[in-house]
Amino acid sequence: MKPVESIAMEPGLLRMPPGLGEHQPGEALPFGPLVRRIAERLDEAGIEWAVLRNAEGLPNFTRYDIDLLISPRRGPAAVRLIESCAADTGWRVIGRIRKRHYLCLMLVYGEGEEAFFLPIDLFTALEYRGLRYLDAAAVLTRRIRTPAGIWALPTGLEAAITLLKEWFPHGVLKENSRGSVQALAASDPDGFRAALAAAAGEDWAARAAEAVRTGRWQLSQADARALRRAIRRRQPDWPLIWAAAALANLRHLFRPSLGAVVALAGADGSGKTTLARELCARLYRRPFKACRYIHGNIGVLPRFRDMRARLRRAAGFKQAPSPPEPAELKGMMKPLPAWKSVVLAAYYALDLGLARWRLRRWRCQWMLVVMDRSFADYAYQLGHRNCPRWILAVLSRLIPRPDRLLCIEDDPEAIHVRKPELTAEEIRTEQQILRGLVERMPHARMLDGRGGINALAAAACREVRAGLPGEVS
Repeated sequence: MKPVESIAMEPGLLRMPPGLGEHQPGEALPFGPLVRRIAERLDEAGIEWAVLRNAEGLPNFTRYDIDLLISPRRGPAAVRLIESCAADTGWRVIGRIRKRHYLCLMLVYGEGEEAFFLPIDLFTALEYRGLRYLDAAAVLTRRIRTPAGIWALPTGLEAAITLLKEWFPHGVLKENSRGSVQALAASDPDGFRAALAAAAGEDWAARAAEAVRTGRWQLSQADARALRRAIRRRQPDWPLIWAAAALANLRHLFRPSLGAVVALAGADGSGKTTLARELCARLYRRPFKACRYIHGNIGVLPRFRDMRARLRRAAGFKQAPSPPEPAELKGMMKPLPAWKSVVLAAYYALDLGLARWRLRRWRCQWMLVVMDRSFADYAYQLGHRNCPRWILAVLSRLIPRPDRLLCIEDDPEAIHVRKPELTAEEIRTEQQILRGLVERMPHARMLDGRGGINALAAAACREVRAGLPGEVS
């Protein structure tokens, strides 16, 4: 596993290190019988299919997931067949991400910490938000069969599809695909250029081929706009198709939740940020497809101090420079006035309440959301000790609940050494309040941090997996 220090914990969707969560060549992987059975059954049923990328290692090896292009006319039949093959070979389907012309089946094999996750992505069209960059049926006419019995694509066509899948929506190719795209394009330059020209025209294809040859992996804004314009010109009915795709994505929000929202609690210095980094490193692609880190408020509303500054400016008050905060006061070393604590709690609760649909969208994307702050902070932290409990009880009913609230308990003296702002006695008091909260909240768990970060992270991962669909634990 990549060192967790390489993950920059900046708020937002985390940029994970290249190769994190991928399998290594030579590693014993359990999906060979499943893939062989799927290939045989699809052929027996007369369903045209092909692996979109990295087919050379199959049926026994893939870096992470398996991307299958399925005949547009036979999509539902292929899904039923693959689910049947999974059941016959000991795999379980624990979730589905379904969008227009796309379905991800998340499969799991085994139990506990040894559980092996395999996403199978099924495409019946090559499009993004309703804009189709290549015709799936035409692509399948060019498939070739490997000696292992796997239908694959010519190297130039595979490189073009991989490039378009990333360049079209994001404008940049993932780092872990750059070497393979460059090598595949060089092995079949005519096929590569022909596929790009079919998507966006000869002129754009020539510029794109040169960019790949020289290793320019990020499109300029002008080239990105040119790509989208060229694809739209080839699809005159794209507004109607875009609207249909938008409705399909909206329906996606109302399907069962797949991801997890994990909130962390504990005294300052107990290791919340370190645990957040470890959770993302250990659970990325095992099974979550993306990780998001939230520090402080969730971001629908600006931070309270920024909102207050804006209101003061709007009212005509001049903003006086704030004096530097003394080190001994950092971390709210004394309780705030009750009214101020209530205002802060209400503002944070409003931010969480407005983020309800944002959290639902993230969950539906099979995403791990780690929040190093929770609404429970107002119940145990010294700075909010004066906040009336009944107000917190009312506000807590108005906000979306995390799937797991993980509370860290550690030796108070050890925490005091790391963060001397709080006394050991105050740390002990905060941990006692947290234990009381855990007893009353069915989604909360107390984690022992005395055994070190590895033991703490392993226990946290077990708790997160225990709440996944299909009771993966």
